Amino acid sequence: YGVTDDSARLSGVLQSVETVRDLVRMVLLSVCLADVLVLGMALVFWIRSRIHEIGTLLALGIGKMQIIAQFAIETGLMAVVAALCSLGTGSLLSGYVSSLLLHDSGVAPLESLQVEALPPEQTLLILLLGCAVIAVALAVSCAAVLAKSPKSILSSMR
Repeated sequence: YGVTDDSARLSGVLQSVETVRDLVRMVLLSVCLADVLVLGMALVFWIRSRIHEIGTLLALGIGKMQIIAQFAIETGLMAVVAALCSLGTGSLLSGYVSSLLLHDSGVAPLESLQVEALPPEQTLLILLLGCAVIAVALAVSCAAVLAKSPKSILSSMR
């Protein structure tokens, strides 16, 4: 048997894989940034629409941190419902799309591939990334409440 070094033929493929990996990372980072901005704006409007409630709670002696904790719990409950819905629909849609792409590729090795669901570790990592996006957006949107004094919040109510 003879062993030969064949890495020169695969260097182009490895470089292409690294380029795609870097592109996927950049897309993921930009999507997370856009998510924080959009979710932050939606939460700012949500909190502004509840300024009377915030003012009333402050007048009753409830602290800002308790009000923000209430917002965090409400947002967290919505995130749990969204995560459960996305896990179900995501696995169905990803299986359907991947089978369409692979079976219509016209390449025999690709047509025989079976795409499996994400491993639990990666699914957990994605869910944690979603929670981080929600936490950052909530912190940005609650900054307006934290920056104002209770007196200015109450005086802004009409």
